[in-house]
Amino acid sequence: MTKKIKSENQVEPIDKTDISAVHTKIKIFENPFATQVSNPKVNLFCANCLRSPTSGEKLQRCGGCNFSKYCSKECQAAAWVVHKTECKRLQACFPNLPLTEVLFLSKVIDRIQFIEKNGDKYEVESERKFSSLVDHKAEIREDKEKMKHFENVFTKISDFRKPEPLEKEKFFDIFCKVTINSHSIHTNAGNEVGMALDLGVTKYNHSCRPTCSMVFDGYRVCLRPLVPGVDAENTEQAFISYIDVGRSKYVRRKELAARWYFHCECSRCTDPEDDTLTAIRCSNSSCDEPILTSENEEPMNIVCPKCKTLVEESTVKNAQEYMKNLPAAFDPQCPADIVVIHKETQISNAI
Repeated sequence: MTKKIKSENQVEPIDKTDISAVHTKIKIFENPFATQVSNPKVNLFCANCLRSPTSGEKLQRCGGCNFSKYCSKECQAAAWVVHKTECKRLQACFPNLPLTEVLFLSKVIDRIQFIEKNGDKYEVESERKFSSLVDHKAEIREDKEKMKHFENVFTKISDFRKPEPLEKEKFFDIFCKVTINSHSIHTNAGNEVGMALDLGVTKYNHSCRPTCSMVFDGYRVCLRPLVPGVDAENTEQAFISYIDVGRSKYVRRKELAARWYFHCECSRCTDPEDDTLTAIRCSNSSCDEPILTSENEEPMNIVCPKCKTLVEESTVKNAQEYMKNLPAAFDPQCPADIVVIHKETQISNAI
């Protein structure tokens, strides 16, 4: 490209310095440690590049396992270094297909073993070493549900990889690192494709007020600044969101603590104005002032700052309990959810 639009009918030469400045602000990661298409999506996305086939084309099935599918011979050939051992295991366990998570963790193990034997030939550890990842082992050991899940996964992956012995403690280290550091892959429409572990992406911390967004092209990740002046290369400036930030502070912190074991103190979570998201209606029906509160605040009488009407403690408490019990998402096509949404708008402040 040599020109850019100046106005509807005018163009001017692009300043190459300007191009350079723009491109230094984004960051692209295209060398993941491991990837896996979700089992329900194997007929829709290439097992190697995680893209959907071009219009009019079909994915080609692996003739060995009859499970993995590829968009081209090039992708199938590129995937063979990873799929070779997996293919034999899939044939051996047919028709009992392992969980997506088991297949993904097995690929991580294969990658670790390959690096131990051959070195980092494919430079998947160019950003950082797998061994350097945060694991939160102590917290996971104290999490009964997570440990129950680990035991279940260990049994399944041991069966999938037999007769190869799998040391439980070593696998626990891998399980913890992958649990904390992996991310899901989505299409531009927001549909989940699968999961990935990209060691470059793991360097970025979370914020409920992110300064960068993650845009996917298959397994490739592009970090794009959302704030002027932010360089996506700089992890001191660039923050991503690990969760859906469209929810309340209480829900966000609850999810972050459950999955990543930290109490979020980002700029948004410490901003009192964030409670506007969980504001309730003033008891005075003619007043449009939002009454600020949150799900986990101590219930109390609140005086409306605008009309001075008293919103009683019982009203505040009922609203808080209702918000705590709201589902994570609504389906606008579901009649039951429509009723819930209508009730919510009667309680909360319309913002």
